[in-house]
Amino acid sequence: MNLYKEILNSLCDPDSDFNKVSRLSSMVQDNWDSLSIRFNGIKEIYALLTPEIKSHNGCVDPYFIDWSRYFTPIESNLWQDIRSNGLPFFPQYPVAGYFVDFGDPVARIALEADGKQWHDKEKDEARDRRIQSQGWRVIRYTGARTYHKDCIDDVCRIYGLVTDSEYKRLERLAG
Repeated sequence: MNLYKEILNSLCDPDSDFNKVSRLSSMVQDNWDSLSIRFNGIKEIYALLTPEIKSHNGCVDPYFIDWSRYFTPIESNLWQDIRSNGLPFFPQYPVAGYFVDFGDPVARIALEADGKQWHDKEKDEARDRRIQSQGWRVIRYTGARTYHKDCIDDVCRIYGLVTDSEYKRLERLAG
């Protein structure tokens, strides 16, 4: 069967993963204020998408929900850095019974970014240990840190990417 027919059939099939994700996304967005609907819906969406994400090395569209409507300013700022650097993170990714702010299920990296009012050192450490026990690496940023130009540079280095600030430094050195 050619690709066009496969896509057409999946769009017409109410039981296709595409249509399930679409319905779940609508349900989550329509009921965002209900924590149980939101979190259960997001878990179900990622349960459907994670095999696809892993088989395509993270190259799956993360915009099944209009995340910009729901991000805090800190998350929004970090999301802009993630997307502008082409990093394969997914918002509110479920790991070890938690939702990490941004997760890469292929490399098993979790990014957390919170303002001062959300930090509790003991709870954060316990949460990090539990996430790490599942083979994930946790990178935490304070809210203020996400507004620094080089905030995402460490993550870019993990992926072997030349960061914007490094590129500019190399340009200056090259003359």
